[in-house]
Amino acid sequence: MLSALLLFTLLGCSTVPAEQPQTARLTFSADRYPVVFEAAVETLRGYGYRIARRDYRFGTITTYPKEAATAAEFWIDDATTRSQRKADTLNSQQRKVTVKVEQTEEQPGYSLAVEVLVERLQRPERYLTHSASPRISTTYTDVPMHLKDQGIDGPYAQTLSRDPLLERRLIEAIKAAAE
Repeated sequence: MLSALLLFTLLGCSTVPAEQPQTARLTFSADRYPVVFEAAVETLRGYGYRIARRDYRFGTITTYPKEAATAAEFWIDDATTRSQRKADTLNSQQRKVTVKVEQTEEQPGYSLAVEVLVERLQRPERYLTHSASPRISTTYTDVPMHLKDQGIDGPYAQTLSRDPLLERRLIEAIKAAAE
């Protein structure tokens, strides 16, 4: 029993760094650029993202952060796994999408890449009180001084990870919309 516990402990403490997910890509010919670019914009809007930057000339589309859905909002399918849905429910999280269209070097044409960042909103002016009081949390009137010394003067978003499953889902939706 002890040896099995030790084995599981050692396996859980791997020092190999996590592999970065490959960026989802869609390649297409130069004459399809206007169609694919507009399909990307419309797909993002269809998924509920508001477009922050739409730069046709430089092939860049970025979205404003979209608040992540909770478990009670089951009809919104931004979370691609159960653990993501749980994290979105327990934390104040959001997703931002960046679409980049670049000219390919190997063959004439373009490559469209989608990147989805999952961010957690941090509110340094809020803190937990003890559970014996009627209120579990409260707010400072200002951000604590030790955080201001670090350059934190209000709420901010901390990037947690990329979401490769949502990236692939968006690529497939853009591909279908461009056909």
